[in-house]
Amino acid sequence: MLQRVFLGWNEPFLRPLVAWLLERKAELPGILVLVPTTQSGRRLRESLAEAGEAILAPKVATPGSLLRTAEDPTVAPDWMETVAWTEALEEISDWTPYQALFPDVLADSSGWLAGIAVEMVSLRRSLQENGLTLGRAARILAGSVEQERWEAMAALESLAERRLSQWRMKSRSRTLAENFTLPHVRHIVLAGITELPALLGRAVENWPGTVSLLIGAPETEAEHFTATGKPWHPPVPPDEKPRKQHLQQEYWRNLPLPWPEEPNGSVILAADGRQQAAEALRAVRRHGRPSGEIALGSADAEVSGELERQFTRAGWTAFDPAAETV
Repeated sequence: MLQRVFLGWNEPFLRPLVAWLLERKAELPGILVLVPTTQSGRRLRESLAEAGEAILAPKVATPGSLLRTAEDPTVAPDWMETVAWTEALEEISDWTPYQALFPDVLADSSGWLAGIAVEMVSLRRSLQENGLTLGRAARILAGSVEQERWEAMAALESLAERRLSQWRMKSRSRTLAENFTLPHVRHIVLAGITELPALLGRAVENWPGTVSLLIGAPETEAEHFTATGKPWHPPVPPDEKPRKQHLQQEYWRNLPLPWPEEPNGSVILAADGRQQAAEALRAVRRHGRPSGEIALGSADAEVSGELERQFTRAGWTAFDPAAETV
């Protein structure tokens, strides 16, 4: 059962989230809280600990961490799956069955085969969020112009899976497709999350327990959010349907927001991301607070990168939870 809970938007989302959880402190051991990033999960744990009460903390995870299957020792890590693919490809002597995928084969090139193995593992990883293997994707695409190519990939996938089975291992793709389950909890809380990977979304939707979707907006805006927490505009009359998408965008774009004024804040117009970062650094220096007490928000990845660079150069500890890691 999915229930929406509106926490308002007059203060940072973390504060009302912590208050909401503390109201249910007796239930916390049986609650799974899903948060957008590992950094937000760390801050949530710290805030609950700083509440000064003797509580058993809830389980806190990100959607991505639930799909990693790290607790299952029989699931092969990516490097092992890559080795399995490489060895399976190296044993192929007749490439005729895979001609739709590889019309010109250089089977004597180990570098070529190793590169294909890496690409296959990457492709399978991209399908994991939907709970698909190459075999299942091939069945879905049966009758399409890509049918033969996907069937060839599915046949190769079987060879790689067979190699993993010989090592008494299985792939993460196969595990997620065949046996994905949610942790054993009584209550799932989606905190600040408006979209889940398809596989996890289906699991949560079909979960028999209580699911609370916490939304950072006042309840007066309830009609402008879908059942799963996405901002939207309610349906318009049939004669205005051509303008529907326009209205959906315009409602949120034109929503009046009060401009902050000192001492609650201020607005500075900047020419580009570099100037925004410089102004942010200047403002933070002026207030003199340590890094651990400061949160910087940006809707632009370019600005986020500039913020991290300029703060780091100035000697501040900066962390961008949305940055890509290598």
